[in-house]
Amino acid sequence: MTLHVLIVGGGKVGTYLAGLLLADGHTVKVVEGGKEEYRLMAAALPPEIVQFGNMTDPAVLEAAGIREADVVAAVTRTDETNLVITSLA
Repeated sequence: MTLHVLIVGGGKVGTYLAGLLLADGHTVKVVEGGKEEYRLMAAALPPEIVQFGNMTDPAVLEAAGIREADVVAAVTRTDETNLVITSLA
């Protein structure tokens, strides 16, 4: 079964998780709001799956496919941001 996974937040955890999911054949999209983290992720992952934008903006999450996602993983650095993302999901 192929899952559609949206990962919000990059860094080491988001990059690692995306890599594992891609290796298992799942569809992955990653949203990152930090310019440096975005640059690193776009170099480590297929660039077409990494999207830059405000991680709590509903329009950015919509554009990333939050409505079609089977799973949303909020892996930002702050609990407050993760709570907003999961509430929006």
